[in-house]
Amino acid sequence: MWSTKLLPYCRADNVGVLCYSPLAAGQLTGWRDTPRVLGRRRMGMMSPLPGPTLRAARAALDLVALDLVARAHGVSMAPVALAWLLAQPGVTSVIVGPSRLEQLEDNLGAASLVLTEEELRSLDAATQPEPIYPGTLDRALGALAERSSSWTKPRS
Repeated sequence: MWSTKLLPYCRADNVGVLCYSPLAAGQLTGWRDTPRVLGRRRMGMMSPLPGPTLRAARAALDLVALDLVARAHGVSMAPVALAWLLAQPGVTSVIVGPSRLEQLEDNLGAASLVLTEEELRSLDAATQPEPIYPGTLDRALGALAERSSSWTKPRS
């Protein structure tokens, strides 16, 4: 929500944005693939974050796009996600929360990672937020109008 509501205001007023939890509590690092994750969830250490959650299909698209760029650079998804975020106009820094030294070193790789314009566009497209009301209504009415334009009244 910050990118659709707050970031435009910050950009307009030249206010820098410091992003907290830029890796979405590890969701953008591929943590779901690690063997220890199930145990941490059972202990309540990885409960869902408050607020809106990513839809599974939407999150999968984000991860695929991140993974493609990460593989092209020979790095993990975390520095790609951080480098993309730091490349956004108005974002001045990010607050990361690594729990191990390896995670910190991996995150610091974002400082020297330079993403191409094509990679930035690819990640921008994958992370476009879903429209929120009333934008969802506009989309639904547009689809209805398209369907109704080809509809003809049956003869009685």
